Amino acid sequence: MKNFFLLVFIFTSLTYAKNERNDNIQNCTDVDISIIFDRYAEDISWKIEDNDGKVMISGGNYSHASPNVSKSICLEDGEYTFIINDSYGDGLCCRYGNGSYAVKLDGKTLVSGSTFTSL
Repeated sequence: MKNFFLLVFIFTSLTYAKNERNDNIQNCTDVDISIIFDRYAEDISWKIEDNDGKVMISGGNYSHASPNVSKSICLEDGEYTFIINDSYGDGLCCRYGNGSYAVKLDGKTLVSGSTFTSL
């Protein structure tokens, strides 16, 4: 069983507007994660980590009939890594449905797609 990963570095910047939604974070930027599952949602897990490997937000352990993912987090300025995994190794498209993923920073798409590359 192969594991496939997509690594994406997310850079936030002071040039983006402040978001005051979280009282503990003074300078943060909205990051939105959306995942449309293929027929095997249970194969998918994902996370965003900071440079120290601390998981900032994650998802997984979905059931076969799970709804699609739509999550947001406000991240402090810094460098982050988005990792998505398909435990079966076939990504989100196309043999078992037309799934996809997208990560957006303040509404601008950083990465999107449906296939993963192996590390």
